[in-house]
Amino acid sequence: MNKKAALPHSYMAGSQQWFEKKNFFSQDGRLRRYGCGVIAAADYCIYRRILNTPEDREAYLSLVRKLERRFLRVVPGFGMSAYLYTGILNFMLLWHRAPERLRGVSFLFSGKKSKERLLTIVREQLLADCPVILILGSAPFFHKRRRGVTLYRLQNGRMVAAKEHVAAHFITVTALYEDSQETMLEVYSWGERYYLSADAYLRSARYTYPFSNRLYRTRIRQK
Repeated sequence: MNKKAALPHSYMAGSQQWFEKKNFFSQDGRLRRYGCGVIAAADYCIYRRILNTPEDREAYLSLVRKLERRFLRVVPGFGMSAYLYTGILNFMLLWHRAPERLRGVSFLFSGKKSKERLLTIVREQLLADCPVILILGSAPFFHKRRRGVTLYRLQNGRMVAAKEHVAAHFITVTALYEDSQETMLEVYSWGERYYLSADAYLRSARYTYPFSNRLYRTRIRQK
């Protein structure tokens, strides 16, 4: 595959699985089960140097707990709303006096125009040194069998399915690859690198709640 765009610096990705298995209503329990949105926000802010890079894993977990407690509250059994995420994250950025704001862009249909729009935004953001937070939308109960997308790993030059039916989950795009047959997004989740088909992501929108398949683009405010 040909790399069309990528973040120029190494990307540090955390994982909600680093939190211990605890009571459903405890903070660590909430973050382990539903903390993907908080993890994506923390990783974004660390990469963009809005927050200092933690010295070790425990420092990282402490940082995530602090962000969840102050700003990005996780609701047990639900997680974080795709609709409210932008406003909450922008309030956090304002609190830290960051010059940027995020804006949600939804994808309702698959098709040539939707794909061009998705790839244009991702390419522009990566070339501007901005990771792209992407949410895999949640499906109603009557679409459970068709819910989600497949995440792949690259092994011996071939894409191998690693996780299937991934939905209602925040991930981060760090690179874009294209060839004559497929367009793949390099994404990070659970502290590891995966690949996601751009076409599969857009097709999954037909089975999700309206406007829940979306990405968050960065806009730098001029001082």
